[in-house]
Parts: sequence; C-alpha cells; structure tokens
Amino acid sequence: LILLLLVFVVIFFGFAAAHNFAFGSYVSYYRTVGTSMMTLVRMLLGDFDYATQAETNRVLGPLLFVCFIFLGWYVLLNMFLAIITDAYSDVKDDAEQNPHVLHAFKEKIKRTVNKALRSFGLRKSD
Repeated sequence: LILLLLVFVVIFFGFAAAHNFAFGSYVSYYRTVGTSMMTLVRMLLGDFDYATQAETNRVLGPLLFVCFIFLGWYVLLNMFLAIITDAYSDVKDDAEQNPHVLHAFKEKIKRTVNKALRSFGLRKSD
C-alpha cells in the first residue's frame, strides 16, 4: 500500500508539473505547481474544464487530460483493491484462527434474519 501511495504521489506531482509547464502561462488554475495539484485533485473528482485545456494546447491538452485521468484512476483503483484485499486477508486469517467466532457470527445472523422474517409474517414463530 505504501508503494502504491508513493507511485501515486510521483505520478501526481509529475502531472502537476507537466500541467504547470504546458498551461501555466495561459490558464490561471495551472499558474503554480500547487494550484496545478489542486486542479488535478478536482479533475480526479470530476470537476474539470476540458475545453479550456484543449483550446490552450490542441495536442498536449487532450493528451495530458486523458493520460492523467486514466493513470490517476488506475492507481487509485489499485490502492482501493489493495486495501480491500488486505482487509479480507486479515479477516480470513482471524476466522481460521478462531473458528468459534465465525460460527457465533453465523448464528447471530441466522437469528436476526429469522426474527426479521417472523416480524414480517413470512415465517411462523417457534
């Protein structure tokens, strides 16, 4: 996870610098590397002005936009999957070490579902 975060930071800083160099003289929200970083965060969240970027530089505008969106989301998705996989592995290891906990959890879920079904009249009371 730390490695993926490092990769994301390097890619993110590289794109911030590239956007600053390509558009900093023409577009106000790329004037400094810091403002470029904030604009790229907004871009990852879906708030972007593609038209201004494409009009400013017809080659680099679309190229940087598409590359950043795909690489940014690819790395973020991989980070999310790494977190989920790590959590799943931890829970699986705990369940294998303490099988009675898993059994107790299953019984609790079973009782809760049966109680809900009885309250809706879908199952007769015991």
